[in-house]
Amino acid sequence: MDEWLAGFVRFEEVTAAAPAKAAVVPAAAAPTQRSPKTAKGAGTLLHSSGASPKRGKPKVLAPLLSGGTGAAQRRATGGAKARGGKAVGKGAKPRRAAPRGKAGARGGKAGTGKLKKAAKAAKAAKAPEVKQLSPEDRAAMSLQCAMRQRLARGEAQTRRAKIAEWEAEMVRVEAEAARMLMEMEIAEYRREQEKIKAERKREQDRKAARKAMLESAFDGEDEQIVKILTNQLIVVQVDDCDENGNTALSEAAGGGHVDTCAMLMKRGADPNVQGQFKRTPLWRATFGNHAETAKVLIEGGADYRLSDRTAMSSLLLAKSHNFPQLVSLYEDWDLGKTEKLKADLQVRVEAAQAQKRADALSKKEGARDVVRKLEKESLEAGRRLRNARCVLERRITEYDTEKAGLAGLVVPLTDNEEVHLKGIQEAENAVESLEAEAKTKKEKLDQARFELRESERVIAAEDGEEDEETAALPGIRVPLKQLADVLMTDVGGKIRDDGRVVLVVDPGRQANTFLRYRDCNYLNYCSSRDMEANSVRLALLGAIRYGKALVIDIADVSVDLDDDLGVQLDTVEQGLFRSLLSGMREYISKQQYISLIKPEERANASQEYHPSNFQPMRTDRAMVIILTAQYATDLPLDWFTVMNPIHMVVEQR
Repeated sequence: MDEWLAGFVRFEEVTAAAPAKAAVVPAAAAPTQRSPKTAKGAGTLLHSSGASPKRGKPKVLAPLLSGGTGAAQRRATGGAKARGGKAVGKGAKPRRAAPRGKAGARGGKAGTGKLKKAAKAAKAAKAPEVKQLSPEDRAAMSLQCAMRQRLARGEAQTRRAKIAEWEAEMVRVEAEAARMLMEMEIAEYRREQEKIKAERKREQDRKAARKAMLESAFDGEDEQIVKILTNQLIVVQVDDCDENGNTALSEAAGGGHVDTCAMLMKRGADPNVQGQFKRTPLWRATFGNHAETAKVLIEGGADYRLSDRTAMSSLLLAKSHNFPQLVSLYEDWDLGKTEKLKADLQVRVEAAQAQKRADALSKKEGARDVVRKLEKESLEAGRRLRNARCVLERRITEYDTEKAGLAGLVVPLTDNEEVHLKGIQEAENAVESLEAEAKTKKEKLDQARFELRESERVIAAEDGEEDEETAALPGIRVPLKQLADVLMTDVGGKIRDDGRVVLVVDPGRQANTFLRYRDCNYLNYCSSRDMEANSVRLALLGAIRYGKALVIDIADVSVDLDDDLGVQLDTVEQGLFRSLLSGMREYISKQQYISLIKPEERANASQEYHPSNFQPMRTDRAMVIILTAQYATDLPLDWFTVMNPIHMVVEQR
């Protein structure tokens, strides 16, 4: 590099010095025919200027060099200058003189030419003098340009390589994401299949246990029956029946097992239950002529007057088959005892049901306590997940901003890129971990809620009425095709007349896609940028000013109205959330939104949110919508009272 620079500087020096040396040759020293001495001198001069001398006719160096050597060349070649200012060289045609009659005109033009020359001279005198660069400066500029080009080419090549690397990485990441998504879907499908298989297995086990109990009852195997009834893993009731409607007591009566019938009735079996063909256990004992079994049954409250599908009672059956012992037993039996025994049996059944209900209530309270605990844990997990997502979004935004050079850096991210990427990776890992934790909490909460609903269903079925918490939730059911008419157009003005904040329950995320592409102000609750105080303020003012909907999408995150959403909105203005919940119409009619307008926006009438721009014909159509992807049964009941609920339903095709 040093040798090249020295050579470049030497070239510039020679180029600048050559015209000066050629200019020292006088005009008289350049005749058309030179003497050998003069030619030798010229050759010496040319040689000193860096040219090779030739014998006889030396070649002048000036035409090869730049800068003011035209006159020297013309003198050396014997050229002359004509009167009109044009150069006349060797072999050039001389210019003709002007006619005499035009001398006056020429004189006038000559005068005009002098004035023009004087004006040009004055203008040239006023023009600033251009500073001539030295050879060293020109050499330095050339080196700088060459070095900058070299660095620019290297930087472009590096960036192209990095872009190609990023594109390849994006392809790899997308393929990996698609693979992971497919694996997740396959795992979810397998879990669902495992649940279905487990449920089928449990049902098969229950069916097998019922069949085994009925077979044991027909064979009189009391120990096996007790073992099946006391099994906690596979729950079988004493009055469970098979596909034909026959119970264990009916099978034991058909087999004629006295002790088995007594044991089953002691455990609460109903002696008057009607099975296949509406035949009671006493009817089957009569059909088999089992007198002792019939006696145990009738003493346990069996009624021989009950008939089968053919209107054949146990007494008529005994008479038709000529079973005198059974006929005598039935005719001598006091029906008053049967009625009393049936009443006692009803008391025992009611006592068993009361005990079952008490157990169900106890289980319900336990399940409710578990649900409350898991709701708190799920709520806390949702808050941590939201904070982690906000951190991830902020770090990605900072990275993108500095990557684009918008942060005022000359060379963005030269030193901090690895730090930014590491921070983004840590935030992604935190979000992934918290998502898994939130999912686990949600699954436990769903299972606890399912057990709670089952216990409530059992209690409601036993009471013959619905529990207050299991009653139909308020609100209207709307398919997606009718959502525009009900929610956006508000046909009939029901939403406007109601005035409350609208709660859209959308587990299928249909309304989410619909509202994103409608003319509304959409805020993502999990986005820190969307939920900034100024963003919420502008979104609410815009919805009121233009008569649009403000949509706050909380997705599937478990939130508390006051502690989470209320606190978030109260950062805009204290008590804003409760003011909106108390009634949107009242909030707009009293013009409480005026306090959200900043002083600089009120001062100028041309501002978008100047109070004069809020017209009643538009503000009356404004509404606030809370959009959730959770199931209605998973939401707190007070949500359906403080807000106007709309349930999205899936249309059956």
